[in-house]
Amino acid sequence: MLNHKFSLRIYALLLFGVLIIMSGCGNKKADLIGSDLIDSEEGFGTDKVKNGELKEEKSFSASVVYPESAVICSQYNGVILEKIEVETGDKVKKGDLLVRIKQVTEETIAEQEQAIAKNLEELNAGINNYNSQISSLEQSIASSSGLEQQIFQVEKQKVQRQIEYYKEDGDKVQQTMKDELEILKTLQGDLNIYAPYDCVVDTIGNVPEGTELTTTRELVTIHSEAESFVRVSEGSDLKYNMPVVVESGLGENKTVYEGRVISADNVLDDNFQSGAAYIKLNENVPADELNNLNVRADVKKLNNVLLVKSFAVSTQNDKSYVSIVEGNKIMKRPVIVGADDGSYVWIVRGLEEGQQVLIQ
Repeated sequence: MLNHKFSLRIYALLLFGVLIIMSGCGNKKADLIGSDLIDSEEGFGTDKVKNGELKEEKSFSASVVYPESAVICSQYNGVILEKIEVETGDKVKKGDLLVRIKQVTEETIAEQEQAIAKNLEELNAGINNYNSQISSLEQSIASSSGLEQQIFQVEKQKVQRQIEYYKEDGDKVQQTMKDELEILKTLQGDLNIYAPYDCVVDTIGNVPEGTELTTTRELVTIHSEAESFVRVSEGSDLKYNMPVVVESGLGENKTVYEGRVISADNVLDDNFQSGAAYIKLNENVPADELNNLNVRADVKKLNNVLLVKSFAVSTQNDKSYVSIVEGNKIMKRPVIVGADDGSYVWIVRGLEEGQQVLIQ
């Protein structure tokens, strides 16, 4: 009997110990989800769903471009280059001499007249050759009959069409050469080339002095520094009128400017889209002060959206979940997520502002 009572006491003590242990575990769980243990040794904590702003910033390399530039060529064919008066990098005022050109000489006019005469001679020789073919075919037609005669008649018609085309093309060439001759005869004034505006010389053409010029021969390229833009070659993420920050220089010499996108693919027709974007600074900065350019922009900016820390969101079977903390209870809830900035995630649906979520 005594042994039986002793056994019951031992059993009661063991049961009481188990209850104490379970109670301790329950308190530990309550502590685990307490808001004051975000950095607890278990690595768990809590955070509140908040209404805020989500941004994504990107950086782009950039360069300076000049919207007003020009390629300088001769206005006339047949004139002679005397001298290019500027060098690469020169800063030139409007009206300054760029290229010195010799006037057309009597020798040049005589050469053009000879060229016209030679071309006319070749044209007439070709016409005579076609006429000889026609005469030969006419004789063949006269001395034949039946199918053979019909074949010769078709050949004659073919040659007659060829001579018409030949004469038409030849007359056009003759007229063009005569028009050029008339222009050469009138080139008696100042043929030199002067700067159309204040500019900087970019390049000098490889054209030796004494070269006979054409209207397509590049002599000098220039640009105006009155206005300059910042160009981002890979700027498809930049949108028209987007505010940007432009950094110029390196290290302690870095200067920061503000600007706006004035041209981007999202406002251009498909035929003009190149992936590039152009930026105008909000202040006038000399282009030669802009170097080692870096452009920063918020390419994604969402206001008044529900945000939670990235560590609060878990994924399972291609679905996203967040654990909600309510009192001492934790409930797993599916959510629809949107963009994120690496630290916070936009919760499109599934949570409300102020709710407490578990993070790890």
